[in-house]
Amino acid sequence: MMDSLDHQENEFAALGGNQSRPYNVPESNATLVTKRVVGEGFTPSRGKSYMSLDGLFGERSDMRGMICCVAAIVALLVTGCSEKKAPPAPPVAVKGDMELLVEQGMKDPKDAETWFHISSRYEMAQQYPQQLDALKKVIAAKPDMGFAHLRLGDTYNKLGKREEAIKSFLEAKKYLPNSPVLYNNLGWTYGQVGRTKDQLVALRQAIALRPRFATARLNLGLVLLRQGDRKGAEEQYAALLAIDDGAAATLKKEIEGKKP
Repeated sequence: MMDSLDHQENEFAALGGNQSRPYNVPESNATLVTKRVVGEGFTPSRGKSYMSLDGLFGERSDMRGMICCVAAIVALLVTGCSEKKAPPAPPVAVKGDMELLVEQGMKDPKDAETWFHISSRYEMAQQYPQQLDALKKVIAAKPDMGFAHLRLGDTYNKLGKREEAIKSFLEAKKYLPNSPVLYNNLGWTYGQVGRTKDQLVALRQAIALRPRFATARLNLGLVLLRQGDRKGAEEQYAALLAIDDGAAATLKKEIEGKKP
């Protein structure tokens, strides 16, 4: 197995509005009638008011006042029924962190640190093709960033492109010659393409650089077991007992399942 990012060494440490009234009627008898009628429940569905218009105008009210009053009421009711609310304003688009990061990277294609951060975000989202493109931008901006080459190899592996992954790891060796993670991941990839001899060399190099590297010891033990070297696999199991119980249990299960 390849080493996860959680176990990789820190080699990149430096990196609603008010509505206006339709009519402006003076404070007259007609307005008072309108206020009282609407206020006490006049609705088109009922078809009548709960109050008498005659009592509002008194004895001196004439037919003209009555007509003005009724007209004002009808106008307000019709306007109120037909008036439609304005549609809500569309929501303001708020750009997410990822969009802002990409925008920043596009403004300065040579900003290797920003593109490396973008690649990490794509990895967390498991968007590996986008991660690959971002890492290529990192390397184009800073070709000697070994950790970017290492991550590029890991990404190629996630996409099933083993030969491209090997090339990226070998390029990373120029800048990270003492990285146990690099040798472990390179060794694992060699195993995927049947290059067992190269795989053993790379895994042993990883362990030489970090003796307590549980992932590399587990990988080495599994390879030795497949090669028929049971004793070698048991040696790796014994070493794992003092390092990682989970890895030791995994190797032990494989050893016990293999006939002597």
